[in-house]
Amino acid sequence: MIDNLFVFDFDDTLAKTIAHIGVARIMPTGEDDDLFPMWLENNDLHHEFLKTSPDGTFYYLPSEVFATYQKIAVKEDIGDVKDIFDFQETAGVDPNTTQPHQGIIEILKQAQNNPNSKVIIVTARGGGDVP
Repeated sequence: MIDNLFVFDFDDTLAKTIAHIGVARIMPTGEDDDLFPMWLENNDLHHEFLKTSPDGTFYYLPSEVFATYQKIAVKEDIGDVKDIFDFQETAGVDPNTTQPHQGIIEILKQAQNNPNSKVIIVTARGGGDVP
C-alpha cells in the first residue's frame, strides 16, 4: 500500500543543469527578422551565443532566460512573424556540468527507502538520454 507520493522535478530541483534553447524569429518571407536582436536586448534577454542554420539565425538563451522570454513573448503580438526553437541541448544531460542538489537528493533517498512511499521523477526534457 502506498501512503505517500513524492514527485521531484529534475532540472533545478534534483540538479542544476546547463542547457541553452535556441530561438529564431522568422519573417513571412522566410528570412530572419533583423529587429529580433534588438527586441532581445530591449527585453534584457541576453543570449550566450548564436548559430546560423538553413532555418534561420538562432540566439541561444540559458534556460532561465528562456523562461523569461516565454512570459514576454506570450503577451506580445508579433504579427506574421514566427518564432522557431532549437531544444537540442535539453534532450540530454551533460554529467560534466550537472551539479546535484544534495539536500533534495537526501529527501529523495529517504522517500525511496520508505516501503509505503512511491517516488516519481519528472522532466520536460525530450528524448531518452537522461541518465
